[in-house]
Amino acid sequence: MLFDPTTHQFVRGGKISDKPNKKPEEQKKGNASTTAILPGNKLARTVTASLKHKHLAVCNNLGKVSIRSWDNFDSKI
Repeated sequence: MLFDPTTHQFVRGGKISDKPNKKPEEQKKGNASTTAILPGNKLARTVTASLKHKHLAVCNNLGKVSIRSWDNFDSKI
């Protein structure tokens, strides 16, 4: 999610993954430690932005990295 720091308002968001949730017994062990109820493929572990190139790099809790468009977080590059 992107928030405007001056107005404290939500600007836009995107999905980390469109893959369906797995049953707890089907999830891989050894994911990053979290208290979240979502599976690791739906949680962002690291996010960094390049406004020069208008890209956003997102790493989920399973270690998969995707490069997204700054203008549309759901659009993978």
